[in-house]
Amino acid sequence: MSQHGIEVGVAVTCTVCGLRKKPMGRSAPLEMANSLCDHECPGYNAEPYPGDLWPGETREEFGY
Repeated sequence: MSQHGIEVGVAVTCTVCGLRKKPMGRSAPLEMANSLCDHECPGYNAEPYPGDLWPGETREEFGY
């Protein structure tokens, strides 16, 4: 998603388990791990696809 040319992460919900998908290639704090969909769910790699930014995080904040 882009706001005024700035890429911002959005929440993506898994259609299989109903949990919010963890951003691709990112680790989550242990407190959050059980409440996020990840690669172990068959729906994680299906549409809608997760991005690599956390919701509300900008590309500039991530740094890559």
